[in-house]
Amino acid sequence: IPARHRLDLIDETLRNRLIEARRVFAADLPGDLAGAVAFFDGARYNAGASIQENILFGKLVYGKPHAARRMGAAIAEMLDSMGLRETVMAVGLDSPIGAGGSRLSPAQRQKLAIARVLLRRPQVLVINEADAALDARTQALLVDNVLASSRGRTVVWSLGAPELAEKFDHVVVMEAGRVIEEGEFAALRGKSDSALNRLFGDG
Repeated sequence: IPARHRLDLIDETLRNRLIEARRVFAADLPGDLAGAVAFFDGARYNAGASIQENILFGKLVYGKPHAARRMGAAIAEMLDSMGLRETVMAVGLDSPIGAGGSRLSPAQRQKLAIARVLLRRPQVLVINEADAALDARTQALLVDNVLASSRGRTVVWSLGAPELAEKFDHVVVMEAGRVIEEGEFAALRGKSDSALNRLFGDG
């Protein structure tokens, strides 16, 4: 697996031996275990891999900047052009996610938890760093979407990234469990000695 063996510890000889071992293993697998292993087959869907991995017939390589986002966009474009988006979504919604969502990534579990609470349309929504497992771009997009869907209701959000505070009407800065500063984002940023500026590394 290139993503885990980046130091070329597996040379061509060892790679060929491993592939041959895989072939022998599949050929000698007892009949009662035949359905317990999902082998890659170019003509069949592999239920042991994700939809993306089935489409790519592999995994993204390590060290390519923004590869996941760019590849996701390319796959989405391809699915739309072939009229497969709704079918893929139906397959995804029907996939087992394990007890308590154990087969989901931390980021997927966080997104799912937020989606579930938004469906309830609470008058007051309190979120405590629920975007911690997401990258900066996704965090900003999530905050925008939550605020848009909660327009007219109260959202209290404990943020891990201070720059996201600009999206809120009122900002409260806390330290050691105490409120040390509050006000509008622009007003606090405009103060040279504000606690908010220290979070940005300006103070």
